[in-house]
Amino acid sequence: MNSQIKIQIVSQYFYPDVAATGQLLSELSIELSRLGCKVVVLTAQPSYSGNKKTIATEVVDGVIIYRTWATRFDKNFLLGRITNSLLFFISVFIKLLRQPNDSILMLVSNPPFLPFIGYFFSILKKRKYVWLVNDIYPDIAVQLNYLKKGGYFYRGWNLINKLIYQKASAVVVLSESMRNTLVKKFHKYRLSNSDKIFVIHNWVNGNFIKVISKDDNPFAVQHSLRDKFIVLYSGNFGLSHPLETIILSANKLKHENICFIFIGDGAKQPGLMKMTEEMGLSNIQFFPYQPRNILPFSLTCSDISIVALEKGIDGLSMPSKFYSILASGKPVIALVESTSEVANIIRAANCGVSIEQNDADSLANIIRSYYADAERIRKEGANGRQYFEDHYTLEKSAMSYFNILKNISTECY
Repeated sequence: MNSQIKIQIVSQYFYPDVAATGQLLSELSIELSRLGCKVVVLTAQPSYSGNKKTIATEVVDGVIIYRTWATRFDKNFLLGRITNSLLFFISVFIKLLRQPNDSILMLVSNPPFLPFIGYFFSILKKRKYVWLVNDIYPDIAVQLNYLKKGGYFYRGWNLINKLIYQKASAVVVLSESMRNTLVKKFHKYRLSNSDKIFVIHNWVNGNFIKVISKDDNPFAVQHSLRDKFIVLYSGNFGLSHPLETIILSANKLKHENICFIFIGDGAKQPGLMKMTEEMGLSNIQFFPYQPRNILPFSLTCSDISIVALEKGIDGLSMPSKFYSILASGKPVIALVESTSEVANIIRAANCGVSIEQNDADSLANIIRSYYADAERIRKEGANGRQYFEDHYTLEKSAMSYFNILKNISTECY
């Protein structure tokens, strides 16, 4: 039965991109291929790897990758990001028109209009598709002040999502809170078939991201971080992340042997760097996204790590970096709402603390308390790693996807 399952994944980001979506789908594709599925990927040229082009067609660990044409304008500007995504959508649409109806489509919600391809081809060619909801639109766009709630565009977007939801064979979300949001959202449209919404948390390859001592960490050695207490934020500097609180906290700790490391980029990066410069802070360093082979070391160069979500984002998204922190064996400080899924997991795992998003004083005090308690760092880090191994491994998540795809394949092919 395994060899009969054919999957076509459509995502703007994929290997060798180091963006979270690209990494996760790359690992999932390889694992599904290992389980016996035939996996074909339609993606764009890399945009998180220094804009270096790679070959248009290749096979990586059994996964066939086709890279379609699309622009690669600066993704940190809204117009550039929209243009890149729109042209990728058009390019993929044209390519799929020429392909046979012999595989299940898997479409991610980024860019948010991409899943409409699934709806269109379900009508045109009766193709089955799975909708992978990484972020719930248009609600998250409203929360980030990109869009006005209740306007024509908002209502039209919701109508399109209703159509996508109706035709999808399965909908995958990243947390229970996201599932609850979707159930309530579509209940308003009298769509009660919520049994096709599945929660599959993101994951980390535990053999790739593992516990590494700073003394044995080449990234820490190279950048002279071994003898400092390191607070790390690694990932996207996006509008949904209250990172200014970290800068304000660093200002309160500027006379202590505590260093703040930011790794990644995003829309907030220029503002964060400007804040750092205006405050004259020498205890903050910025690094770009690191190549994949460096990630096991850049993610473990810290003593503690931070994850952050703006108010109102819980139930609309789930930070993928959270799982990497757990796997790295570092305690988590989460700038999130106390009732959020991240906060609930931290309490269940006893692997860190959560505080309000804009409370720089509390953040500084908590960092001081960790600085003074090496045993707490060791214990909470170990708790996080164990919780990751029990719940969020690549193998567990990939098997959940496999079972969904197997059921769809059994029904249709």
